[in-house]
Amino acid sequence: MTDVRLAVRIDGGSEPTLVDFPARQPATAAIIGRCQGPAGAYVLKVLKVADLRAALRGRIEEPRRAALLRRLPLADSPFAPTRTLRTRIARVHDTFRPWLRDVDRPRARAVLSRVVPEIAGRERDELIETLFAGRTVVQLMPDESRLVDVDFPQLGPSCVPGLWQRAVTPTPYRMPLARRRGDGRDIAFLLLLATARRLAQVYALGPDLSCRFDRRDRSLVFPGVLAPPNAPDLAFVDFFGWTTPLGNIAERVGYRIGYSDRGPGRWLLRTVARRVSRP
Repeated sequence: MTDVRLAVRIDGGSEPTLVDFPARQPATAAIIGRCQGPAGAYVLKVLKVADLRAALRGRIEEPRRAALLRRLPLADSPFAPTRTLRTRIARVHDTFRPWLRDVDRPRARAVLSRVVPEIAGRERDELIETLFAGRTVVQLMPDESRLVDVDFPQLGPSCVPGLWQRAVTPTPYRMPLARRRGDGRDIAFLLLLATARRLAQVYALGPDLSCRFDRRDRSLVFPGVLAPPNAPDLAFVDFFGWTTPLGNIAERVGYRIGYSDRGPGRWLLRTVARRVSRP
């Protein structure tokens, strides 16, 4: 299927921006498109609010599960988003960003020490040096990411919450289930997992690091974590998704899965830690 090119206005700007949205969209609650900005390629992710969904009907195809999930009786449902979610998205973005941008050695060391104490001091320092590779900071999210209001002059909907990010790569991080020795990218993933767990501990608010199983290569695929080519860093991009023990049932279940002491998230953290540590 071909892309659908739409003219949008970002934050009420006078000049429209042309964005190419794939006609077949993978996300349930948002549409995702790409465009060229003043400093290169960018990604625009827009909440699929009701009037935008109606305006896009027949132009963009959504996953089959989307309609079913929208019917779930959830308060502030992430599957049937409204413009009122903007406040919560802004809080999530503003909370996560200082922890994921410009991570220096002291911060990486403090997070790993607190969350992964089984990796001892010298070994932890060696992992950090391998990850940083002479750099002063590493990035765990795109270097440009901001919440915007999006108008669709061709279609009618306006002031739709969106996320404007510098394009990283369309390739998600993959974690093979077969045992293997970890590499620099796995160290970055360990740091991301540890940072996410620390965020959950401090704010009762954790990034949504959900994954799917790919039978072809027996790996876990993390669609919200992108793996730039030729670089060890990873980029968490899904600020429209979060988990919290204080939210609706979907957010509470996600929090238990990702951040409880006995949940799958804890198994994932320990598995990655074993892979990157010494044999």
